[in-house]
Amino acid sequence: MHGNPCRILGIRSLEDVIYGVDEHGRLFKFQNAKFTWLLDENHAVLRDLKPGFFNDLVVVKKMIYITDSFTYHPTFHPLQRFFSFENSGRILGYNLENGELKVVADGLYLPNGIELYHDNRSLLVSECSMFRVVRFDIESKTISPFIENTFGAVDNIRRSNDGGYWIGLSATRFTSSSLLDFLGRYPALRHILTNKALLPLLLLHDTVYGTGPALYKVDSKGATLHLLTDPHKLTKTISFSEIHEIGEQIFVGTPFSPHIFVFLNLK
Repeated sequence: MHGNPCRILGIRSLEDVIYGVDEHGRLFKFQNAKFTWLLDENHAVLRDLKPGFFNDLVVVKKMIYITDSFTYHPTFHPLQRFFSFENSGRILGYNLENGELKVVADGLYLPNGIELYHDNRSLLVSECSMFRVVRFDIESKTISPFIENTFGAVDNIRRSNDGGYWIGLSATRFTSSSLLDFLGRYPALRHILTNKALLPLLLLHDTVYGTGPALYKVDSKGATLHLLTDPHKLTKTISFSEIHEIGEQIFVGTPFSPHIFVFLNLK
């Protein structure tokens, strides 16, 4: 854990600097061919906050905002946090000038993707296990709904070229046989099934993953514009995570494949 980053979950660039976070709750930068840890397990404040899973980040002026999907627990698997529907997730703020790290929002349900809203004063945050996107006002520290009851579990969110937002989806809900929707009605049963012993059996159930991954585009108000799916399972993956729009193409990453997928001719 002391050398290179482990699984990198979020990456951003600002001028000539690349910032990233990994699954062990660490923040790094890469500049002029030099790698530097900004936060690692030796950072005293980080030890006190006990992060569980840094998931994504966004750079806003001299601050880096990081989604910490859940607080640390030595025996919990990340998928248990998703299925158990608990709200220990947080947004952390790291000050690039003085190295200060603090909690700016808590009580979130597995926060995943994070993006600067077009007003430049608030953040959009994907609450994965709640199937929604919320808006966090940086100054007032208030949280309000942006999109609710999405077509699937929301992953990363990125700006589109025309002022909207692209959102990666997994566990899509285009059929009436979604196991996740069924378990949502029975919280006690959901907690029982997501203990460490039963989790592998739960993951064998086909409808956990829905009808495959999807890309979801909304406008600046959260209204649906496009929904790109993979009905024939050509990508052979269960989730779309990172999304970048370049010209008329969308470049898409997933943690379940070594490939980058490209959607062509968006117009």
